[in-house]
Amino acid sequence: MTVAFPAHPWAVRSFLLLGVSLPFSTSLTTISSYATLVLLLLSGGWRERRAAFGASRVAWALLLLFALLGLGVFYGELTLAEAGRVFWKYHYLLLAVLLLPFFADERVRMLGVRLFLVAMSGVVALSVIAQVWAGRVHPDSVFYPLLRPDNPGLLKSYISTSLMMSFYVFVLAHHAFRFRQGRWVGVALAGLGMQYILYFSPGRSGYVLLMVLLFVFAAQVTPRRYLLPVFAAVGAVLVVVLSTSATIQQRLDAAVLDYRLMQDKSHENSIGARYDYFVNGLALIREKPVAGGGTGSVLVRYTRLQQSRVAQEGLQPPVAPGAVRASTTQPTSNLHNQYLEFGVQVGLMGVMALVWVWVAQWQASCKQDGFFRDLSQGFVVLFAVGCLINSMLMDFTERYFFTYFTVVLFANTVEAKEASP
Repeated sequence: MTVAFPAHPWAVRSFLLLGVSLPFSTSLTTISSYATLVLLLLSGGWRERRAAFGASRVAWALLLLFALLGLGVFYGELTLAEAGRVFWKYHYLLLAVLLLPFFADERVRMLGVRLFLVAMSGVVALSVIAQVWAGRVHPDSVFYPLLRPDNPGLLKSYISTSLMMSFYVFVLAHHAFRFRQGRWVGVALAGLGMQYILYFSPGRSGYVLLMVLLFVFAAQVTPRRYLLPVFAAVGAVLVVVLSTSATIQQRLDAAVLDYRLMQDKSHENSIGARYDYFVNGLALIREKPVAGGGTGSVLVRYTRLQQSRVAQEGLQPPVAPGAVRASTTQPTSNLHNQYLEFGVQVGLMGVMALVWVWVAQWQASCKQDGFFRDLSQGFVVLFAVGCLINSMLMDFTERYFFTYFTVVLFANTVEAKEASP
């Protein structure tokens, strides 16, 4: 039986505020998350909630990942204080587990989705204003920092904004498909959201994630016998976009140039750096494949590996981030791949725990119906793919975005066991 436990009303409101603040304010998001955690701990009723936790595979998967990162604090090369600071960044996993029993009411979950849509519609409005007024705002104006031509991310980084905008478009598409009320407004806003990603934002990860979600949407709403023609139509539209978007063409040309220069250590580029992170990340996982080097160990281990390869190959150390050769890359704590991040820190156990999160969420999505089932499945695909190209559970906005929608989308799959007399 699906239940909704009576949470502290201010804890629920504080968490819903997080969905509104995500696209706009890091400070407000931080305040909202900590306030929610404190209010939850004060709300009581833990005996009843414990039964719900035991029935949720999503909760168990998140707890396992959190526990592995907690154990990694004690056997790594960092001090307890240093490793503890890194570990605390993952407290959002615990926050999601604690919140899951509180949002089983579909009305509250729908409110959470729509608050996010309202907030992202504000970002869409800002993007339209920024594009219309680009170059017209005087540098002395108070609006210049927001509307300057080189600020495609608006209030957040363009990577974070593109991620949220991709899911925003996906949610609006399903909302317009299933509900008549506000359908054409939703279609218009979805179009503007796509325009932001494809014609304004330079984030290549945003292009990939939007493309993936468009195919997921097509697969969800199209009868099987029509899938191939619909996929072909979506592909044709994407080809047209590629040929008409100057922003995408510039980014693709830059990627091709970066690839060609990847082995030339006199040049710096992001493609070369990501290649280095991938190769060196795999090497670090092979060194300690089971349990990794401990929570927060990426920078220390990467630095040692870089120094070793520089010495072996007789190369000069890099003078700036993003050097191209794998053996001369500037040391980093961000491998731009969440699977590698967890693999280096807590080994293949961490990678398997992360995959279990996706599996548990997918299984939970299959227990739902209609609108929330489709959103849940798109969300799982979004993060499973996104974690291949960015450290999405480590970056601030992305990890709270994950927390927010893990709760909103999977809360009603928490089922209480029959209470014993």
